[in-house]
Amino acid sequence: MHSRVRSVMFALSFAVSASALFAQSAQPTLGAVDRVFRIGGVVPTVAGPAETIALAIYDSETGGTALWTEVQTVAVDSQGRYSVLLGSTDPAGLPLDLFATGEPRWLSTQVQRAGQAAQPRSLLTSVPYALRAAKASDADTLGGRPASSYLLAPSAGGDPAADSAAAASDPTFRSPSPLTSGSIGRIGKFVTGVDLGDSVMTESSGRIGVGTTAPLDVVHSAFTDGSGVLTGYAVQNLSSAAGAYSGMLFYDHLGNLGQFQGFNNSTKEYRINNIGTGGTINFMIGSSSKFLVANNGNVGIGVPSPTYKMDVSYGGGSAGLRLKSTSNFSALDMFATGGEAFLRFGDATNLLWYNSASATQWRIGEFDSGDRMNVDTLGNVTIGTGTTGCLRDRNATVIAGTCSSDLRFKTNVSPFAPMLDKLSRLQPVSYFWRASDYADRHFGTDQSWGLIAQDVEQVLPELVVTDEQGYLAVNYSKLPLITIQAVKELKAENDILKAQNAVLGSRLTALEQALQQLTAYFERQVQAPKQ
Repeated sequence: MHSRVRSVMFALSFAVSASALFAQSAQPTLGAVDRVFRIGGVVPTVAGPAETIALAIYDSETGGTALWTEVQTVAVDSQGRYSVLLGSTDPAGLPLDLFATGEPRWLSTQVQRAGQAAQPRSLLTSVPYALRAAKASDADTLGGRPASSYLLAPSAGGDPAADSAAAASDPTFRSPSPLTSGSIGRIGKFVTGVDLGDSVMTESSGRIGVGTTAPLDVVHSAFTDGSGVLTGYAVQNLSSAAGAYSGMLFYDHLGNLGQFQGFNNSTKEYRINNIGTGGTINFMIGSSSKFLVANNGNVGIGVPSPTYKMDVSYGGGSAGLRLKSTSNFSALDMFATGGEAFLRFGDATNLLWYNSASATQWRIGEFDSGDRMNVDTLGNVTIGTGTTGCLRDRNATVIAGTCSSDLRFKTNVSPFAPMLDKLSRLQPVSYFWRASDYADRHFGTDQSWGLIAQDVEQVLPELVVTDEQGYLAVNYSKLPLITIQAVKELKAENDILKAQNAVLGSRLTALEQALQQLTAYFERQVQAPKQ
């Protein structure tokens, strides 16, 4: 075959999709326009050195109508790869009507073995559609001219004898200009309707470079774009189906699918899926793991093998973990430094921290400016700043401590009703908790002192509450106030008794004085001389 025709056929065979399906012109003896195409594929599971493959061309990616079918037996290598000439079972090759409309055509392959489903269909790209030319008025021609016109065309160096022979056999023949020269290693492209020249693609030692003559990997794209419009690689799936993704697949050395990442056209989801057994997803900087998702779902930040659902490791200081709103409110910081572990809420004045260097304490307050609450391992609890500190319930009723009590803060102030009689009816008891029967309540095992809630409920029901499980509890914080009221009542009664006692004392003194006077009178009568 003449060099110019070989170049044309090479360019046609190269212009195909870079997917599992590839095509090139073959079987030149079938006619001036070849009607068979070589495709390659992979059998999902290898069962032997040969497989029977059913091939079909459809008018849609899924469903649709099978426009053409054939069955071939092909050789399969140890990794399941095979190659077959599409259309070779028919001397005429593929029917020309398949591509007459110019509409998309999809190739289906299915291994004829039990349990083997049809593989996803592949879109037939540029080379097969060249068959449409055979249906037009210039069938079996190139640009309306017979192949002989190109076979007899001169080479770059010129061939006058060939030109004369071509002119003798074809009165319309015109000697074309020489082909544009190309560079070694460059992949050619048509620079005119008939001439080839250099493209931006280079092949070097089995590597393909786009925009570079020294590719650094199997495929290397090099370009200059300061606007951020270009990225060097683009993938687009033209299907609008719910399961349509555009992205990349990664296979291991055995041909097993190991990882997928892609973008869903319908849901707009970007998915990274590591399918490999025991696989992880690891984000690294400078060979150091910065964020890792382990196979069991644990996530590590700075931890190459996370043992918790969220495992964070860092060098100390305030660069721990922060959750923060855009308005700088509701911030939550977790970090450790100087023997202290911190949990900070809001800002620097609201802290909860763990002091490992000072009696192993939990502290609440402003760090290094005096904590407001301290819980140590002995069970001691301290609150306040030293001179103040108040412990209240949810309704601000004082439980203990130095608390706000200014009248200006209060309304609807009412004195207590008499409480002495009720208080005297309360019966303090000693008891032991049924700790083993109610382990979830965390009762102690030592002897305790207190009141029985059912007894209190009969006398002072306002001191008794019922929890969500129906058990009763006593509000002991109100007992001191009731005791104060009872003491006031005792004092009032005592004051009355003291007043009564004072009156009785005065009367007793008067009686004593009268008695003394009577006694003195009788004594004088006894001692007076008798007449």
